[in-house]
Amino acid sequence: FGITTDRNCKVKKISRDKEGKWLVECFGNGCGDYVISAFAVVVATGKHRTPKLDTDDNLREKLSKANIETIHSSELKDEETWARATSIARKGKLCVVGFGNSASDICTAILQSASFDSDSEGSSSRIHVAVRSVPPVFPRRRGFFRIDTIGYFTRWMPFFLQEIFVKFLWKVLPDSAECDASFPAHLPRWNKLNGRIPLIDKFGQVTSALRTKRLIGHGPVNRVMEKELIFEDGAGVGGPPTPIDMVILATGYKKECIVPREDRLNGLFL
Repeated sequence: FGITTDRNCKVKKISRDKEGKWLVECFGNGCGDYVISAFAVVVATGKHRTPKLDTDDNLREKLSKANIETIHSSELKDEETWARATSIARKGKLCVVGFGNSASDICTAILQSASFDSDSEGSSSRIHVAVRSVPPVFPRRRGFFRIDTIGYFTRWMPFFLQEIFVKFLWKVLPDSAECDASFPAHLPRWNKLNGRIPLIDKFGQVTSALRTKRLIGHGPVNRVMEKELIFEDGAGVGGPPTPIDMVILATGYKKECIVPREDRLNGLFL
C-alpha cells in the first residue's frame, strides 16, 4: 500500500497550522523531536491501551526461569527486536502465544522478512503458534465478495443470525476449513463471537503458511523446560519437546475502555 511506518516513536502533540494542515509532533525513532505535516490525521489507537503482559497461569515467569526470551506483541517497536525475532524464526525456534489479527499480522511480517532477507534460510523459517481455542479464519476476498462488505451487512443481523452465518462460512469456505484443520482437533473452536473479531487473512499468507507448515498450530503450552516447550497437542497429552528461543505473547489488552461507546454499525468510537 506504500505506507511508511515509524516504529518506536511517541506522538507528543497534534495541532493545525495557519493553512489548515495538521502538524503531528513526534519524538523517538532515533531522530529526537520531529514534525509530520498532513492533510488528515486518523487516531487509530483502539479502545484498550494496557497490554496483558502475562497469562493467567504465569507463563511469562516460567519462560524467564527457563531462559527463554519473552516479549509482548506491544513491545515489537524497534528494528532490533524485529530483526531478532526474524532471525530466531529462521531457525524454527520462535513461538507466538495467541492467534488474533495482530498475532497473524506479526507472523506474516516475520515470515515475509525471513524469506526476503535470505532465500536459503527463509525457506526453512517456521513459527509455532500456541492457542487455547481456535478462531475462524476468513480470506479478505473470495471472488467478488470482500470480507469488509460481508461484515458490514452481517452487523445488521440479529446476534443469533450472526452466529449462524459465521459458522456457515467457517465450514463452507475451503481456506477457512483448511486453517481450522491445521490445529489439533481436541481444541475448542469459537462457539460464539461475543463481540470478537474473526481472524482476517488479508493476503492469503496465513492459509499458505499453515498449509506449508511455516506456521505450526499447537494447543496451549503444557510444560516449560530449559529452552524447550511442550505443547498440549492431544487432549490432556503433551507432545514432544520443541526447541524455542523466543516467545511473543500476543495476549491482547486489559478490558479498560478509554472511549464512552462504540457505534455498532460503523465501528467508530464515539
